[in-house]
Amino acid sequence: MSYKGTSASSYSSVNKSTATITHTGIYLGDGKILHTYSNAGGGVTISDISGKHWEYRFLFGGIDGKAVHFVRAAVLANHFGLNDAHILKLANMHGYDCTTQSEELNFTMEKAKMTVDKDFTIGVVDKRLYGSFIEHLGRAVYGGIYEPGHPTANEAGFRGDVLEMVKELQVPIEPHAIKTWCLGNEMDGPWQIGHKTADEYGRIALEAAKVMKWTDPTIELVACGSSSLGMPSFPEWEATVLDHTYDHVEYLSLHQYYGNQENDTPTFLARSLEMDRFIDTVKATCDYIKAKKRSKKTMYLSFDEWNVWYHSHENDSKMDPWQIAPPQLEDVYNHEDALLVGCMLISMLKHADRVKMACLAQLVNVIAPIMTDNAGAAWRQTIFYPFMHASVFGRGTALVPLIQSPKYDTKQITDVPYLEGIAVHNEEQGEVTVFAVNRHLEESLPLEVDLRSFGKCRLIEHIVLESDDLKAANTAAQPNRVAPHNRGDAEVSDTLITASLAKASWNVIRLKVQ
Repeated sequence: MSYKGTSASSYSSVNKSTATITHTGIYLGDGKILHTYSNAGGGVTISDISGKHWEYRFLFGGIDGKAVHFVRAAVLANHFGLNDAHILKLANMHGYDCTTQSEELNFTMEKAKMTVDKDFTIGVVDKRLYGSFIEHLGRAVYGGIYEPGHPTANEAGFRGDVLEMVKELQVPIEPHAIKTWCLGNEMDGPWQIGHKTADEYGRIALEAAKVMKWTDPTIELVACGSSSLGMPSFPEWEATVLDHTYDHVEYLSLHQYYGNQENDTPTFLARSLEMDRFIDTVKATCDYIKAKKRSKKTMYLSFDEWNVWYHSHENDSKMDPWQIAPPQLEDVYNHEDALLVGCMLISMLKHADRVKMACLAQLVNVIAPIMTDNAGAAWRQTIFYPFMHASVFGRGTALVPLIQSPKYDTKQITDVPYLEGIAVHNEEQGEVTVFAVNRHLEESLPLEVDLRSFGKCRLIEHIVLESDDLKAANTAAQPNRVAPHNRGDAEVSDTLITASLAKASWNVIRLKVQ
């Protein structure tokens, strides 16, 4: 494994001591000399006689005043005065199993383990969790789903090729008999016309809810929650609004988008942990109001806007006004975006007991899994695939995942597990599906999944979405540059799954319960 040019902090989960060896030359044989030095950005240079050299960062710092340098796949430990016990201790502290072979040390990533039991359930996955929406924005309608002159358009002018992709996602497309209504949108946001304080909104939402339910007592209502985890009024907004509306609404909404503007992929892929915290905080706030009101009703959550959104910001700032169907919010999604979308889906499945509805924002062209162009092409963006896989195979009951995984720290988030995962049991189909993301950008992750409570299982397939380029994206010219395959190496022995999750990959392991 190579850590060339990689920051040590991306892989270390404990504090590193300062190495004291400086500018020491050690002859390694074969005309190579190892020059070591120590500073805040310390590293290793291997130079041959011709002067060619290769730079490597420290993976680990020092111990007992000696520097430990991990160079490519092997380390000559005796040159640094470290015995095997020191090396093993360092490696194990950082999530690696290591074995010694003469003077070489070979390192493999510590395996991750997931245990699930069919009786330890989170909740039934509501089919509305896999929703999306379209609004009159940019090319979502005109040039997106509606283009009368397109060769595939039906009599009403809707594009048949786009509709087929929508059907693949299994997004509900019934437009009538609407029984769920949102009482406004992002009313906590000063960017909204009609922005209100929590008290103002809570009072008017209560009155709207009363008259709507007088008209039709069978409807369900959603009160506006915070527009994002970062809103200064969060979570006081939720508490105040629910204090007014708790007895008259069934759901509270959440919105959240993430971006990688800083090009810090390890942190970006860890954002779903913030999403977990967001959901947990909203749940706690709802339950506080429930207790305050001595209510027996449980408030459910509607995550009705979520996605990755940042690629289009610069282009949108340059957009000419008064265009018809302008190319607005047209994020071109890459592989790392698909990984985070997968993690966000897993986050919602982990809260299936309370998150009953969700809407990927949006469906076509506008921050969307489906893209079209004005020349008539349509293609699937990278984020299409994890959403489609979850929508198709993530039906049934979400199971509590007991996960053991090596971890890493980033500049902003600590103790991030390399493995993100969940299992869903579809009892009607007699299937269990494991969704898993390997956040490690350089190494495959050995995985064991214990399904002992299900009896013998048979592997159906192991789907993998991977790419050597985290920034790779699909386009009209290359619509399948990033696309899943079913050549994953998962194996099943009775009730134990073993697999190697490729670096930076989204995985779907499907099993038939025998």
